[in-house]
Amino acid sequence: MSRTNSTSRAVALTMGLLLILSLLAGVCPASAGEPAGSGPDSAQRLSGDWSTHQPGASTWYAFEYAGDSSQVTIRLQAEPPDSLAFGVWTPGNVRDWRLGLKAEPVGRGSPDSGSPGRLAWSGSFTVAGTYYVVVEGQGGQSETSYYLLEIEGTGVTLSAPAPTPTPTPRAQPAGSGSRPAAAPPAGRLVFQTSMGGPIYVVNADGSELRRLTDGMDPTWSPDGREVAFARWRDPRGIWVIAADGSNEWRAFDWGEARWPSWSPDGSQILFSRQYGGRTDETERCFWGFCFTLPAHPHWKLGIVRTADGEFREPKAPNYCLAPTWSPILDDGSSRLLYADEQGLKVQNEDASVAYFITRDSRDTSPVWSSDGSRVAFTRRQHDHWEVYVADADGRNPRRLTDTPVRADGELGNSAAPAWSPDGQYLAFLTDRSGKWEIWIMRADGTQQKPMFPGGLGGISLDYASLGERAISWTR
Repeated sequence: MSRTNSTSRAVALTMGLLLILSLLAGVCPASAGEPAGSGPDSAQRLSGDWSTHQPGASTWYAFEYAGDSSQVTIRLQAEPPDSLAFGVWTPGNVRDWRLGLKAEPVGRGSPDSGSPGRLAWSGSFTVAGTYYVVVEGQGGQSETSYYLLEIEGTGVTLSAPAPTPTPTPRAQPAGSGSRPAAAPPAGRLVFQTSMGGPIYVVNADGSELRRLTDGMDPTWSPDGREVAFARWRDPRGIWVIAADGSNEWRAFDWGEARWPSWSPDGSQILFSRQYGGRTDETERCFWGFCFTLPAHPHWKLGIVRTADGEFREPKAPNYCLAPTWSPILDDGSSRLLYADEQGLKVQNEDASVAYFITRDSRDTSPVWSSDGSRVAFTRRQHDHWEVYVADADGRNPRRLTDTPVRADGELGNSAAPAWSPDGQYLAFLTDRSGKWEIWIMRADGTQQKPMFPGGLGGISLDYASLGERAISWTR
């Protein structure tokens, strides 16, 4: 018997065993919710075994890459030959896809000249993070296929990353571990109606509603006397206005700046601004093969001192969205928190301390609790938004909202959380009723209800899914 025949018989035997196991298991997902491997949220880790692939399916695999420019080699052997294909997705590609932007894999498998019937791809990257390989049918796959996927490289880790040790945030009050009974919500909210639309102020009980100005991403100063916001109509930039609507002035002149956040002492404002990167779609061609790279502008951190306009750039990556400045922590320091292409990242200004609290590129709009012990944020659930909370060191992540399907059959959303000054409540936007409203819940996710059941004087709200920080709450 030839070696080729022996190999074919072994492959056939493996396929038969896989088919039997699939029938016995009912081809059910391993856990409730999204089936394993059906998207980046549930991407599988490579097992090294042959797998089955059903017509019309896509199977996602995740691997970690060190970002050290070392070579990554991916190979796919399929039976029947030519029935499957694969694409390679970077963290940035996946983030754009989750945001609903035009996104394509950075590479696709092509015939391996050294092994007929097998597809291969090789390349390298300079950004560390979670990368993906997506196996799909091709050529009108009409029956079950079987495949063996291999991912190799010195900078490749096939297992999920271990949690990164981080500094200990401010401790919670001693006691039984349960939170004290919450007092009725108090204080004032500032909120935007839409991106660049009117900004309003209202008391937590719904009284004294009044228009303040127009812009986006409004946020209270630590003493509650001023509001910083971004404006994209001329004159553009980061602006400040007194809480009573007087003394509106521009703190920083820039065409496209967003997400202002005050320093703990109120003397400086952190923000992100579009600066450099690939601002337009770009066509690239190699060896007769042409493809279009989507726009991927840089969003760089900036800090401006309000007293004299002095500006500086923290040492940070080129892609920092929705930045926010922490309160003073137990060690006397403060931290910057933002969404980058791999998840939510915390660092000090010179980046000598830097760590991730989540490793999910869907996460955006993070906000610190007033004592710095927790972070609330918005996460994309493949096709809708939900509100999450985690300890400031990334431990104990919890989903707080499970937005019901709306009366019109569309999936509801919950987004843009804002902490109450005492840390007992979260206000957030939701469209579960069929229109966007401000709702409120306890910090543990219970008692979700409209914050202003009588409405807001006919004011309409909108959420553009652009990571907007739509609400801010002060004393």
